[in-house]
Amino acid sequence: MHQSRLTTGYFGALTQAALKKFQATYNLPQTGIADAATRTALDSISGGWVVEGAPSDIALLQNDLKRGDTGDTVGDLQEFLTFEGSYKDAIISNYFGPLTHAGVKDFQTKYGVTPVSGYVGYKTRHTIQTVLGL
Repeated sequence: MHQSRLTTGYFGALTQAALKKFQATYNLPQTGIADAATRTALDSISGGWVVEGAPSDIALLQNDLKRGDTGDTVGDLQEFLTFEGSYKDAIISNYFGPLTHAGVKDFQTKYGVTPVSGYVGYKTRHTIQTVLGL
């Protein structure tokens, strides 16, 4: 699934047009409204993203994270990325170093977060929550 570079959190004309295109692709009435049938189709597709049983502490992540950061939140991020499969080194050090940076970039690539920077900002936090099924 492709995620746009124009993620704004606003449901405007571009989002409505994209929703109508999605509805056409899945043979749904092209209303541009996320009705029950459309949500069911979206849920069935995005269900492949959901990682069941992952540590959910990371869902509470409110602040951006970057290389050099330390603390429990970084450890939560490392645990989540390990469980999800993007952080193959699986070292829970509470330090956001080059290995965690590489794991975040792998996660961003896997789920279409752009730019692939290794920086945990709004789009990456939102995608983590989506992967957690929230």
